[in-house]
Amino acid sequence: DITKVYPLDAVFDSPEDVPEDIKTNKRYSASSNWTVQEVVESVKQDFGTIDILVHSLANGPEVVSKPLLETSRKGYLAAISASSYSFVSLLKHFVPIMNPGYGGGMSSAKAAL
Repeated sequence: DITKVYPLDAVFDSPEDVPEDIKTNKRYSASSNWTVQEVVESVKQDFGTIDILVHSLANGPEVVSKPLLETSRKGYLAAISASSYSFVSLLKHFVPIMNPGYGGGMSSAKAAL
């Protein structure tokens, strides 16, 4: 069973990273606690610690809306930043509340970097 779903925009590590136009955007203004730091704080408050962290995120509006060969460098780098660095950020923020001893692992997506 899924106990809880948290809103998350993994592009933003903390509230200070969020530009004002995003904060006031109607897609975001109705939600709260959706940066990586805030989600970790919410999970900690709700559950204390966690056993595993699963990263399954891909983002890049230009990459999904155009054929690959029409993607600009800027669009590609934005997609890589959101999709790959979000793993590093999530791990960095979640490690303090993760239970030790579960080994850890990394998928082929990380190996590709």
